[in-house]
Amino acid sequence: MRNTPLLIQLYLVYFGFSMAGFGLSGFASGLLALCAQNGGYVAEIYRGGLQSISIRQFDAGRALGMRRWTLYTTVILPQVVARVIPPLTNQCIAIIKDTSQVAAIAVMEIMKITEVWVETSANTYDVFLGAALIYLALTSIAGLIGKLTERWLAFAQ
Repeated sequence: MRNTPLLIQLYLVYFGFSMAGFGLSGFASGLLALCAQNGGYVAEIYRGGLQSISIRQFDAGRALGMRRWTLYTTVILPQVVARVIPPLTNQCIAIIKDTSQVAAIAVMEIMKITEVWVETSANTYDVFLGAALIYLALTSIAGLIGKLTERWLAFAQ
């Protein structure tokens, strides 16, 4: 799923499911395609975060007699969460930007609304500039939240 274009996945889910007899709404198709596309990336982020923890952390916990659940919840997972926040923030920003492709299956989101406004407006540049500013604001807010979460986790440890 990670190595195929999102637009193709959107078309396959939207039109393919309809042809198979279970037609989904545009929103549900877009959500399913975005989840399938980005789920693989998020899984890899968590896998990499878990593999980045030294085996000595596991051995130390076992040597202290910690049960597996206690070892993971108190030693391993807090370190994993702190390490995966930056790549998860990047993936969140990528998802925000990928939502513009959902307009291809007629879902009313920022780009589709922009297309409708362009049809009725004389000045198309202003409309597209407005859409760009909305995406910039959304991605900037996501980046700020990620940075604040990263600082909070560093402070909490």
